[in-house]
Amino acid sequence: MDEKLVIAVFGCGGIYKGLLGKLNRLGVNYCFDNNWMTLQSELCENIRDPKSICELDVDLVIITCKAIDEIKKQLIGYGLPEDKIKTYKDVDGLIFLQESQKERREKYELASRKVKSDKDILIISNEMTFSGAITAIYYMSKILINHEYQVSLISINDDCGMGKYFEDIGVNVLYERFFGYENKELWEYLDKFKIIFVNTMIYYEIVPMMKHLSANIVWWIHECDERCDPLRNVQRTDLPEKLRVLGVGKRAVKSIKNIWGEDYPASSMLYGIPDIQYSQKENESHKKWIFAVIGTLFPVKGQDVYINAISGLSEELRNDAEFWIIGRVSDRNTEKEVLNAAESKLVKYLGELSRVEMDRIYQDIDVVVVPSRRDTMPIVAAEAMMNRKICVVSDVIGTAEYINDGVNGFVFKKEDAEGLKNILKKIIMSKDQSFYDNIRNEARHTYEKLFSLPSFESNIIELFGNINN
Repeated sequence: MDEKLVIAVFGCGGIYKGLLGKLNRLGVNYCFDNNWMTLQSELCENIRDPKSICELDVDLVIITCKAIDEIKKQLIGYGLPEDKIKTYKDVDGLIFLQESQKERREKYELASRKVKSDKDILIISNEMTFSGAITAIYYMSKILINHEYQVSLISINDDCGMGKYFEDIGVNVLYERFFGYENKELWEYLDKFKIIFVNTMIYYEIVPMMKHLSANIVWWIHECDERCDPLRNVQRTDLPEKLRVLGVGKRAVKSIKNIWGEDYPASSMLYGIPDIQYSQKENESHKKWIFAVIGTLFPVKGQDVYINAISGLSEELRNDAEFWIIGRVSDRNTEKEVLNAAESKLVKYLGELSRVEMDRIYQDIDVVVVPSRRDTMPIVAAEAMMNRKICVVSDVIGTAEYINDGVNGFVFKKEDAEGLKNILKKIIMSKDQSFYDNIRNEARHTYEKLFSLPSFESNIIELFGNINN
């Protein structure tokens, strides 16, 4: 595919919008949609009538909507040859084929020269963002390099500039979108490693393809519950023989075993975060309890449960406390609900805050509430315990497995606004400061034992030491 193809897409809805970055990389020349007149008016883009498709000299038409069979029949009916029709599922392969073989060969030949010993480890991870999964891999890479391992990393892309942080600590970073066997240079590169570490569920189709590799493979799954459902498409017999599967906490492990059987040997490995505490007040002189939910405004994060719990408190109790919500907007309906609650004086919405801004206000927070409907192991809870905050969490997040209710935090049932209200009420009404001081200290101890970098380092070195031995 050295010559530039003339490419059209059929369908300008959600799938098309989600693929815009990749389609721009391919270079799309024309857009078609059955609803072309309306979309052209709404989007102010040059969207064409599909009936004109054969009037243009098009090499490929990519169907970017769910009605693949229906649109395919329509295109063939217009006279378009079937071999010119592709679907949105083919986009990664088309991008791969658009790269010249020479460029791929040079990329992997250069990378292969850096693989020299059994202490070379390849990490295959999700896209470079500032997410918890990538942050965990960053700290793992630092630990491995400090113990004289050589670390290479393959990621899908880097739209946030996170790759530079890895390169600055000595990680060799490569980017790859296409893992098909047609990418011969990639698979030859993978075969050079004795240890391959796969991060997150995103590669559930790729791990079985590694069956022919001689490497020891570790798969660290951060997801839980229904987010593990893609594993149902993978049979245990399809997995590489030398594979070790780890879950980020007990809840992730339980989700894996629910699919592959209770006898499947998955085990837990938690992440670790550095002990960077926010500023602490020298005294607790403020008169009101301050509660905070910190996280993206999104239905799964449960801000609505928090708001409903607060609304159930008496006005007198609400006056003895402040209820904050902090985080960027990712869902407009959740944003509307939060803004309405702020207008009604139920909560104070602080928006998205920088690290500096968080450092300034975090010292005032007494209680961090995590009312999520699903979250394998939220970093916000680990940070709260690190900072000796009282942590109140729903029972479906992974952290709940490590909280003894009333000892190092509090736990309530998922979506149970009444249960959360009772915990908030208990805290506000309590006069026993020593009881909550003990909870804060126990929370800190939990962080040190489970979520600190020294604990993570011990787990990592034991894991890779056992593999090498």
